[in-house]
Amino acid sequence: MSNGKSIYWLFQLIGWGSFAAINMFFAFFFERMADAPSRQLAIARLSLFILSGLAATHLMRSVIQRLNVVKKSLDKQFAYFFFLSVVFSVLPGTLYAMGCLRWEMLGEGDAAFAGRPLLLILRGSFYFFLNTVIWNLVYFVSHFVSASRRQQQDVWRLEEMMKEMTLDNYQFQPEQK
Repeated sequence: MSNGKSIYWLFQLIGWGSFAAINMFFAFFFERMADAPSRQLAIARLSLFILSGLAATHLMRSVIQRLNVVKKSLDKQFAYFFFLSVVFSVLPGTLYAMGCLRWEMLGEGDAAFAGRPLLLILRGSFYFFLNTVIWNLVYFVSHFVSASRRQQQDVWRLEEMMKEMTLDNYQFQPEQK
């Protein structure tokens, strides 16, 4: 696996793993996991959320690469950033809402929207939007830092080449008496 891919998967693991840990902590802290059925529901909902989000962010990365978004001008990157965040929030939001409906995993807050799937989708999409914006920020910043580092290394190489050329030029000049 190349270095870029391993860093990508490391960020995915850290991001979604910390998301799961934080959610489990608050579910436990607010007693959403007091008994076995509520623990199973919380873990099942969290698993569905993470799998939907992981699939969406991975697909979004493919779209970003295919469209060469990080090579576009900064204003176009912001436009793509917003558009992709919206699209790739609605997609997992829909998967999550339909999965919760199908497998009867609606939580207390979601049960009020059981008869209105569009509201369930919008509710899920909002949470995915927050995660997607954070994901995009990390993705674009990491690419910006990587590009800046490569550019700095190129500048150092050019400076070194110029110094070598200058030294070579001095070596081939005839000595003056």
